[in-house]
Amino acid sequence: MGVITGKACVSNGTSCIAKAACSTYKTITSCNGGGLENSKSTVCAFTPTGTDKVNGTCKTFTACADATKDKLACTTNPTCKWTENSTGTNCANHACDTFATGTDCQPIPSFDGASSTVCVLQSGKCAAADPGTMTDSKICYTKSAYTYSLNAATNKCESCIAESVTPNNSNGTNNGTDDGTTTNDSAYILQVISLGLLGLMA
Repeated sequence: MGVITGKACVSNGTSCIAKAACSTYKTITSCNGGGLENSKSTVCAFTPTGTDKVNGTCKTFTACADATKDKLACTTNPTCKWTENSTGTNCANHACDTFATGTDCQPIPSFDGASSTVCVLQSGKCAAADPGTMTDSKICYTKSAYTYSLNAATNKCESCIAESVTPNNSNGTNNGTDDGTTTNDSAYILQVISLGLLGLMA
């Protein structure tokens, strides 16, 4: 088979086809090969049609529930838990107790990895908790996915970025009195440099 220039390929079970949007795939083989979303590679989730395990529908994997029939897709995201028993299969979000290793509670990342659910040991079981209730410096830092630290002055677990975030002044309003001088000062400096260079070249 020839190479499709500039494009990745996936198999549809019988031949090689160009990688495309997940929704265009009709077989589990092509769906498991991954798709493209806004020109970027993405994981696809397959749902079989009835008892037909080969043919069905395919979609972009954006939530654990998308992969209730697709173990391969489900297990690609750490926030999802795959279960399989006599009643069927399921892909659901982890809870603190299912994500933990014994009593070693770990923060659960969100599906997109942008945030985490903090889990701590409570009554011998891992459960979701407010980081602000922690008083141990090590636990505060590690169990919050390194986003909180203990404030020695208050002995409270506080967000590491809460005090360092600068408001985004993208609405065009001025919060200071010197905002209008920056451009003029820069222009003046450029003019002086230009005149100096012209003097040297004369």
